[in-house]
Amino acid sequence: MDIIAFINQKGGGGKSTLAVHTAVAAEQAGRRVIILDRDDKQGSSSSWGEARQSDTPPVITLAASELSKAIKAAEAQGFDTLIIDGPPHSSPDVTEIARHASVVIVPVKPSAFDLRPVRAAAKMCKAAKKPPHFVLTMCIPGVRETEEARQVLAEYGTVADVEVHNRISYVRALNGGQSVTEFERTGKAAGEIRELWHWIEGLL
Repeated sequence: MDIIAFINQKGGGGKSTLAVHTAVAAEQAGRRVIILDRDDKQGSSSSWGEARQSDTPPVITLAASELSKAIKAAEAQGFDTLIIDGPPHSSPDVTEIARHASVVIVPVKPSAFDLRPVRAAAKMCKAAKKPPHFVLTMCIPGVRETEEARQVLAEYGTVADVEVHNRISYVRALNGGQSVTEFERTGKAAGEIRELWHWIEGLL
């Protein structure tokens, strides 16, 4: 079973957004997907799952102590892809999540506040012996800050070629319990998510 962990040392970077959108993209590509929501305070992925008019992908909220048990259960139930929406802060179990992961994805906004915690995220990945893979989120097309952020992130790990831009489609889709690939199938946001999933699948 492939395990994709979305982690971040700062809230608001797009961790939950990418987790649910890529989960649906993976499902649409033929995978059997389950989401584990470790963000037990905000529960963004769980709230999204409750708003859906579909039973898939299932979203399970769990405490840190339940991680290993939940992973074994998902595999026993025949899921081939497990996506973990990690806690939104420097939780002690982030390193443990990374240890279990096949791939660790760190969403980062191209701003000074969001780039500062990157060193800590990279350190946790190193402790788990997993290289960090960064995705730039909430980008504004054509501004120099995005390229500058890309250069900073490249010092710590791989940076996705695809960028996730600041588009209203993401908000509207999430509000309705959908992914952008369901809400606006031919839109630019849907194209970004499909490209992102293709990139992540290539890392597996």
